[in-house]
Amino acid sequence: MTADLHPRRRGWRGLRRLVIGLSVIVLLLAFGGYLRGQDQWGPFRGQVVDADTGAPIANAHVMVTWRIRRISLADTVSAFFDARETMTDAQGRFELPRLWPLWTLNVLEPGVGFFAPGYIAMAQEVTPADGAPFVDPTVVTMRPLKTWQEACDAVISHGPSVTVPRTKIPNLNRAYDIAVDDCRTKRNTEFLERERAQ
Repeated sequence: MTADLHPRRRGWRGLRRLVIGLSVIVLLLAFGGYLRGQDQWGPFRGQVVDADTGAPIANAHVMVTWRIRRISLADTVSAFFDARETMTDAQGRFELPRLWPLWTLNVLEPGVGFFAPGYIAMAQEVTPADGAPFVDPTVVTMRPLKTWQEACDAVISHGPSVTVPRTKIPNLNRAYDIAVDDCRTKRNTEFLERERAQ
């Protein structure tokens, strides 16, 4: 029987294997979200059309947000993870490129939102019917709002989430701020006209 002349090497070898094994586990957990498929991270594609006429809606804002589940001893909550935005082209089409996050553990399915002044999102249709939304051809219909009061109510009740940092969706926030200012102006004008009429 031969004695191991270097017992310290044997210990380091075991430690190295342990570190490599734990590293592999951490990487699988961290990047496991990529195994959920393309619909989790994009790219996201589609077309936005008028529900009444079927005409494309140009310059509609499209936002994709991801939230992450935070687990603590007391509670489990979701918090902002990331967001991307774009606008539709003249044919109402949009595309948001794939997101490549470094950490994907506990990231929830993305949410896709739409904003176009004077419209409210109604439905989305995916072709084929069992296809993945915004991966397979997807058409989003938006209903035109008939009065400025209805449009203002929609702006106030369907604005961007306050949990998404404004720097992540600057174009959407700018469009939303303009729509809110327009509503305030119209409401103030209507109030002044009623005051004058009395």
